[in-house]
Amino acid sequence: AVAAVSAASRRGSAVHGQIADILTTLGTTLGSGIVRPVPTAEAAPYVYGFSMFLAEHRPEFIHSEQVVLSPSHGYGGRFDFIAKIGGRISLVDIKTGKLKASHRLQLAGYAAADFIGKPDDPKEYPLPRIKDFYVLLLREGSYELVGTGPAAEQKFVVGPAERRHFLTLAKTYHAAKAWETA
Repeated sequence: AVAAVSAASRRGSAVHGQIADILTTLGTTLGSGIVRPVPTAEAAPYVYGFSMFLAEHRPEFIHSEQVVLSPSHGYGGRFDFIAKIGGRISLVDIKTGKLKASHRLQLAGYAAADFIGKPDDPKEYPLPRIKDFYVLLLREGSYELVGTGPAAEQKFVVGPAERRHFLTLAKTYHAAKAWETA
């Protein structure tokens, strides 16, 4: 079981790394001297699924692989990307495994953060007003877009209840840590 979980984690990390490289080089010209990443054999089928998503939905990327911070609630995280999909600002998390209910909380937590932080930059960048939330489930050579918006193939809810639940969990975590050290 540990080996299976470790393999899935390694695969997910490899795919995320490849997609982060792709998002970093999007918008550059071929003559710019930037070498476009070539997917590893393990990641390639999932990157092809991501390419299908790009071709079918044509997202306009606003932010990718950014850190969000919430000093007011004591948490931070890194989201995969925010893009306009069908003209609507959407927060998207990429997964290579199964859809879980906790993914809704993860998206709610990113959106509830106080600001976007950038390395070596003290400025607090505001998050855009998120209209839709999606989990992009990558499969070998395909994808499924699950979420709240009109582009979703399957619907789920990310709303005020999920935000409250996430913030309650963050508060409970901090209370438990404080209790441990008391």
